[in-house]
Amino acid sequence: LDEPAKSQPTLVRNHYSKANEVVLQDEGNTLYLIDPKGKILWKKQLDGPILGRVKQIDMFRNNKLQLVFNTANKLYILDRNGQDVAPFPIQLPASATAPLGVFDYSGTRDYRLVVPCGKRMLNFGVDGRQVKGWNFTAVNANLITEPKHEVLGSKDFIHLADEGGAVFVLNRRGEVRIPLR
Repeated sequence: LDEPAKSQPTLVRNHYSKANEVVLQDEGNTLYLIDPKGKILWKKQLDGPILGRVKQIDMFRNNKLQLVFNTANKLYILDRNGQDVAPFPIQLPASATAPLGVFDYSGTRDYRLVVPCGKRMLNFGVDGRQVKGWNFTAVNANLITEPKHEVLGSKDFIHLADEGGAVFVLNRRGEVRIPLR
């Protein structure tokens, strides 16, 4: 690496070889993809540290995987070669305060990229646009946890917390499903 590692290594799947590879970021905010033998396959300079871990999606539904993550200022999707997938990166309208959540509600690879940005939570499709019908109401304190999605029976539950300790349980439209206050 050009500088000491900043992030924990994350294993990602090579969709061609099916082997695990390692993605990590150094203190200079350079992201690396490293093969199982330790060879650096590519490196990419980012605008800041990645919040949370890098995740993988099949955005084109063709069994080829992309890397998805966010920094405080941008939402990224990179292809196998470390290239930006248009229209990403997207400049966030407010600073992200936690890692994004990646949701595939129906298992159809129709992904939602949900990003806590201060007291708001934004929801993007893989087309880079904010999802219509997302009705999250701003809260009183900054959201600080990665949004998580669970399905119980036939209902979706999205949960996260703010810095004041309030926990929110939402439906897939971003509306309160279970009031906890």
